[in-house]
Amino acid sequence: MLYTSNFIVVFSDDVGSKGQGGTISSQRARADKEQKLLIKELREQLQVQRNKLAEMEENLQTPPKKRSYVYKDAKDAWTTLDHWCSTYAREDLFHQVKFITSDSQLDSYEDEGSIGHAFLTKYTSCHQQPDNMSPEFRIQLWTKAKDRIRKAINRKRGSICSNLKKQFTRKFN
Repeated sequence: MLYTSNFIVVFSDDVGSKGQGGTISSQRARADKEQKLLIKELREQLQVQRNKLAEMEENLQTPPKKRSYVYKDAKDAWTTLDHWCSTYAREDLFHQVKFITSDSQLDSYEDEGSIGHAFLTKYTSCHQQPDNMSPEFRIQLWTKAKDRIRKAINRKRGSICSNLKKQFTRKFN
């Protein structure tokens, strides 16, 4: 007997005799029976392969990517002031101040040319009239905003450095 991909081919010398080969109908019955057994066996093998594949897919699924850094302040807990400070620091203030090297740079908000003065000037032009801002409000506002501005500038500088590094390595590799 010779098996091919989808068909079973039966060779026999005595097709019509009842000796070795048997009658044609008995040969077909045997071929049908063998074909059914073969189909059953192939289905079982296919099911085993499907189970193995499903198990491999379960094992290969990677867990959600964990950040190597964790911000203490999740963006969903930010206030509108936090969003505004972060956006202002990334888009406007970063072009004037690239590094904040010490806390003393963030202490003053009254001196012209300081980071705090630039922030309060921009804030008042966007949100409130300068006459409506009391000194206590300015102190409270700058106290809340200076940490956010520091983080935003540091993140912006880090992302620019990593982008430059990627471009440099692409160009020379």
